[in-house]
Amino acid sequence: NLNLDNNALHTNQTIHSRQPYHRHFDANMSASSSSLLAKIAKSFGFRPALAPPARPIASALEDLRREFEERSLEEPKTRLPSHLPSPLSEFLSSSKNTPPGWWFSFDNKTRRLAILAWKDISDVRNRSLFMYSVLGICCLSSVEGAAVLQQSALPLAEPSNALLLSKYSLSNILPSCVWHTNEMATVASSIGLDPSTIAPLEGSALIHDTNLRSARYIVATTTLISQLLRLFSVSVRASEKFSENIQYGREKPFNNLDERVIRLCGRKSDVTVVSLEKYGEHIFPIYEDPSAVRWTVAKYSDDHNKPVFWAVDAKSYGHKRAFEKLTIDDRWLVTCTSAGRRLLICEADLVNEEESLSLSSVSRDLTIDDASGAFRELMARARECVETKNYRVLRVVLGDSTEIFRSGGGHSRTLRDRVLGSKEADLIVDSRAPVLLALLHWFDKEYGNGGGGGDEDGTRRRLYFFTDSATYFTNLRELLIPFNIQVVDGFLSGSKGDLQDEEGASSESSPPPTLGLVHYTTTSLTTNTTLGLTKQGLLKQFSGVCVLVDKPTGIRPIEAEAEENDNASNLSTICSSLVHDKLLHQVRVWSRMGFSPASIQEELDFQFAKVLEAEASVSNSNGPPEKSAAAASAILEVTPSADDPPPS
Repeated sequence: NLNLDNNALHTNQTIHSRQPYHRHFDANMSASSSSLLAKIAKSFGFRPALAPPARPIASALEDLRREFEERSLEEPKTRLPSHLPSPLSEFLSSSKNTPPGWWFSFDNKTRRLAILAWKDISDVRNRSLFMYSVLGICCLSSVEGAAVLQQSALPLAEPSNALLLSKYSLSNILPSCVWHTNEMATVASSIGLDPSTIAPLEGSALIHDTNLRSARYIVATTTLISQLLRLFSVSVRASEKFSENIQYGREKPFNNLDERVIRLCGRKSDVTVVSLEKYGEHIFPIYEDPSAVRWTVAKYSDDHNKPVFWAVDAKSYGHKRAFEKLTIDDRWLVTCTSAGRRLLICEADLVNEEESLSLSSVSRDLTIDDASGAFRELMARARECVETKNYRVLRVVLGDSTEIFRSGGGHSRTLRDRVLGSKEADLIVDSRAPVLLALLHWFDKEYGNGGGGGDEDGTRRRLYFFTDSATYFTNLRELLIPFNIQVVDGFLSGSKGDLQDEEGASSESSPPPTLGLVHYTTTSLTTNTTLGLTKQGLLKQFSGVCVLVDKPTGIRPIEAEAEENDNASNLSTICSSLVHDKLLHQVRVWSRMGFSPASIQEELDFQFAKVLEAEASVSNSNGPPEKSAAAASAILEVTPSADDPPPS
């Protein structure tokens, strides 16, 4: 139902090659509107103000929902639709495929820079220095003008003379910066007075006036000009401050698109890198350490010109100050097929980096306590900022459902118990079950294509595992026992006796295919080891080899090697972060269709029931005896059957 075929797990269009930045122009524009002005607007990135097209995802989801409701009464409705729209059509205006024109980003950035510059200029110290400079120039000009009026026998008590003096003082503020003066006769003529009444200065009065003018020039050039020049440096510093705020996650995103999904990522998140590549700004990540994701931020922020994430201290998720400057408005809400219903989707990635096959591992990055506190504060922030009240919050946790938490008294419970029992989130998506299901799907497909059998004659099918982790080897060996698969050290396949024994066991029938799996503790090690084994020819003896990586960056070298080297033509890849992204997309689409979190959880448990049961049994065998069958029974209790009533 998850369609976890290897070809569906990654596409060259969405992951491996970055699409060019196309300018958006509505194809529905009529021919009469295609004027020269519209073409110029198109070339500059402007979008015409036309009626928005109908939502492709909304119409598709409405059809799926209607088909789901119109099933016959005899057919069970416990299963949710499995054939869902493409992830690329999930959002209406993807910032990656149809970005707004350059003017919108320029306008938003300009306003942010103006705000930062004004905060610097409006500082009390800067304002005081500027005002004192202007006041000093006006005082010196007033003394000059009073001396001229006294020489001309014009009393200051008359209103016209007082107005002339004020006009003279104000009109010489800017000219003083270039050592120039508007003469008193010129000012008098400008306000309608007789300039001949102004007598020229002579003798000591002229010397006194020259000294005052020189003092005024010095004050204007040393203080006022320095303050005016400072405006340019303030604008430069504002630009640097804006880029720094983006780099360190202190700048809230532009209000440029509808529907955002908040993703708690901890220090790093492999699935978020995939989501940013697919959905662009619709995924809004929250990281702990900006320095750990500086390359990701630089790539998706247009070199620190567009805010794309928020930063929170590692131990401050539950504090109000962590999100008090983040604005979550109505445009962040995701539209559902139900009329007027909207969702605020918050996701948390609790998966440790590069740990696809670790079992019952402790979250060393983002923990459920951090996610629970962040969910609470984000909901409180949404209540303050979102105007509409007809919405609900969907909290989704992606993590190891078998992670064990122990109390001081010795009681233990799993992550699944905490999430669903304590209502710390609405849904939990197990991070390992879909990866194992994809691996089993590949194994069954390759084993079936090989023509050999292992289940029917009672013999176990073999999987040769290349890894550098004893923990990974033990976990996978125990997990695959219920599926009649025997995990063998991959380097044992180098001895021909081992493969001959396997072929001899099936001498009467066609020989079973030999399958291999390569997965090391990091993606780079997995890639390098695979390429090295290929060059040595050790993988040529297998009918199929699956390379399991955690980051999508490890897929391209494997595919390139498979195309160029005949010894690597049997290689296939599975990327755990792509599997996780696909599963989170399914959860969001089901939520858009109006299904409750309980129904979605039942569907996930039904799809991964066998894998989850195997995980619980392995976890219980390694855990304390008092926890013998708690997790397994919990999974079986929520597994729906054909006789169960339809979900609410």
